[in-house]
Amino acid sequence: MEAAIGSKRKRKTLSLQQKVELLKKLDRGVSVLKLREEYGVGQSTIYDIKGQREKLLQFVSESDSLAGISKRRNIRGPSNNEVDKVVYEWFRQRRSEGVPISGGIIMEKAKYFHKELQITSPCEYTTGWLQKFKQRHGIRYLKVTGEKLSADHDAAEDYVNELAKLVDEHNLSPDQIYNMDETGLFWRCLPRNTFVCRDEKTASGAKESMERVTIAACSNAAGSHKCKLMVIGKSAKPRVFKGIHQFPVIYRANKRAWITQELFKEWFHTNFVKEVRKNFKALGLPENAKSLLLLDNCPAHPPAETLVEENVIVSFLPPNCTALIQPLDQGIINSLKCHYRSEVMKNIINRDTAFSYEEFKKEFTLKNAVWCIAEAWDKVTPQVLKRCWSNLLPDFQNRCEETDDIPEFDGFQGPSNDPVSHFINFVKELDADISDDDLKEWNACDNNAPVYQSLTDGEIMDAVTGSTVDEDVTDSDCSSDEEKITTSDAITYAEKLIKYLEQRPSSSNDMEVLHMHRLKNNLIQERRSRWKQVKLTDLMKNAPTTKCADVAATDTACHSTHGK
Repeated sequence: MEAAIGSKRKRKTLSLQQKVELLKKLDRGVSVLKLREEYGVGQSTIYDIKGQREKLLQFVSESDSLAGISKRRNIRGPSNNEVDKVVYEWFRQRRSEGVPISGGIIMEKAKYFHKELQITSPCEYTTGWLQKFKQRHGIRYLKVTGEKLSADHDAAEDYVNELAKLVDEHNLSPDQIYNMDETGLFWRCLPRNTFVCRDEKTASGAKESMERVTIAACSNAAGSHKCKLMVIGKSAKPRVFKGIHQFPVIYRANKRAWITQELFKEWFHTNFVKEVRKNFKALGLPENAKSLLLLDNCPAHPPAETLVEENVIVSFLPPNCTALIQPLDQGIINSLKCHYRSEVMKNIINRDTAFSYEEFKKEFTLKNAVWCIAEAWDKVTPQVLKRCWSNLLPDFQNRCEETDDIPEFDGFQGPSNDPVSHFINFVKELDADISDDDLKEWNACDNNAPVYQSLTDGEIMDAVTGSTVDEDVTDSDCSSDEEKITTSDAITYAEKLIKYLEQRPSSSNDMEVLHMHRLKNNLIQERRSRWKQVKLTDLMKNAPTTKCADVAATDTACHSTHGK
């Protein structure tokens, strides 16, 4: 029977967490009728929530977690939004550093920022304000003496169980689960004693090179997909990049070579999402297949709710647990750096004569480093990628068997799976007079290099309010006034290289010659297309009224001339 005339349905107001859950279910195709029954609300309420989607997600994105706003029902903001954002960003920065923070400290900081930002409107930063601030951002209660946010093996174990439930809920395979992490790299640093400087007693100043880039790497649990690396330098337009349009990495820059929230968002939306979809298509997965991206709690990583893309789920590892369970920290980054340093050593021994460290600095530019980084990433094997997920996804049982392991370094066979051991043996194969300790020290020299900036109070205010913009820094690398190579020159070089490869008595790979033939043919086709376009333009300009027979004759003559 219908409800009695004049009776009213009891009004029910959903919490923000419930509204977000409802939106996610709508995205998964759950019907409005089913949602009405589940949440006990009317159809108009559901459509109202759907209409507020952007505003709702924008508000929720400013909270540290959905759990912290489980009781909140409205999206009314703070009385002073600018102070609120600055205080919260300050809190995030200090929390990532493990600094104990009490409620009293937060209130004092709010008063400080209110004054520094020259806010004229009055605001009382009392315990009532503090309570709303914590609810607004999902901050748990802090003791007056301060509570250091930390995690241990128990927290890591809890997250492994939580992740297993998430994987089961969305029916994810190892191909669909990714991890991204950043690391610093001293790209010009050399070992303490190196054969580069045979005319010197020691490689004076070699260890002093702290020219750094930040590398952002990402791969999936199956070891089947390595995303294109992002390399962050200090100069937006290095001189050595002049005239170069093909890069093996995504190169970005800011004045400190840090990863920032802006750069991360750009990478996520512009590169990660597209690369994953392309990989899924190659694997034959459906277009609506979900992917899971795991991140650590680096302050440069935006809140999960701001990283909203269709069919992409973002999950954060517990604080201080990355060394225990983050896959890229379990050996992937270490393998990348070992391969990079091997590439640097190859660049050194390819010279016929010894040279000083200053000469090395002049000749080994950022362009060389970028290609060495890309080559190193290409050499990180699928076995290494899979093995490093075993702590986080034990149920997948994708730890490689020793018999199936591919040696870490070409040309060296060894029983150990430790990339550093392979690296040391590889360098010894080069007959380099460098001790094991020096090589280990060299390989670990940038392990603790910062990848994000710990902002001061003033820098936090500038970053949140947008008061400053990073300036373009010009590097000190040598000028790149290289000869312009034409298409005809490239064809000539390709033909000579093909002859060289064909004449080798023991070619290790016939595909090398085939690839060069394809490259030469592509260059010839490119030149022919450009030539045809030029000739067609000339014909249109010089003979607009030419009859068809005359055009055909002219075209034949042009081809005959070109053939000669």
